[in-house]
Amino acid sequence: MRKSVFFDGVDAPARYSRFWMLLVLSSIIASAGVVADSTAAVIGAMIVAPLLGPIQGTMLATVLGDRRNLTSSLLLVVAGAATAVAIGFVVGLITITDIVAATNSQVSKGPSRCRRLMSSMRRSSSEVSTLNSWPSCSCRSTPSSSGNDRHLRGVNARAGG
Repeated sequence: MRKSVFFDGVDAPARYSRFWMLLVLSSIIASAGVVADSTAAVIGAMIVAPLLGPIQGTMLATVLGDRRNLTSSLLLVVAGAATAVAIGFVVGLITITDIVAATNSQVSKGPSRCRRLMSSMRRSSSEVSTLNSWPSCSCRSTPSSSGNDRHLRGVNARAGG
């Protein structure tokens, strides 16, 4: 279990590289999903996002009393979340149209949220498919250092892989 959640050992550099690459790509996919009002893209980004590993590392380090791994896992969670927010902010700055709650169901809450969620999952948006095509394909083709790619099965199935 330690090997699957902690970023230490000989393969640590490869795991860090994969973590940051998937985090950046999933943040771009999520931001594009919000901009294009596509719930499916936002959910796809959650599938690709690698933050669950450091969150589980935080939990395991707490249970084991491993201060070094607890610190590194917490730093990875905080740095990863800050990076995702920063990427979303940059995508928001370069977006031509305004993203407001009145016109975008991804940023609004209301009684018709479930209806909008279901309809946005059924429709396909050319904007989001164009903006998401390269990060999604990159995530699909990213080799795993541990050979454990279960979390990417949905991405592969959705993209036809």
